Amino acid sequence: MKTLTTEITPRITADVYCGYLPVARGHLDPGDGKTWLGVAVTAGHTRKGYGSIVVEKLCRYADNAGWDLWLTCPDSLLPWYGRFGFVYQHKTNVNYMRRVK
Repeated sequence: MKTLTTEITPRITADVYCGYLPVARGHLDPGDGKTWLGVAVTAGHTRKGYGSIVVEKLCRYADNAGWDLWLTCPDSLLPWYGRFGFVYQHKTNVNYMRRVK
């Protein structure tokens, strides 16, 4: 059985490891009154809940810091991010979403 761990580093990143392999990573980039969330999951490890773990950890961190959280995503991920309280704001080349607490 593989061990699943997460950690938040001083650079405001959250990583999920399956054993010794990183399978998901997220980061927060605060600045200009908005904090941007970015998340990536390694190919072959999607739809296993790893991205959700990262988003939940980073949302909690941003909430505790009182940050206004934003992200960009493709159309296919709008419903997924909606599960975490993100609401569609507008679209240019990509969709912009803001977290509403």
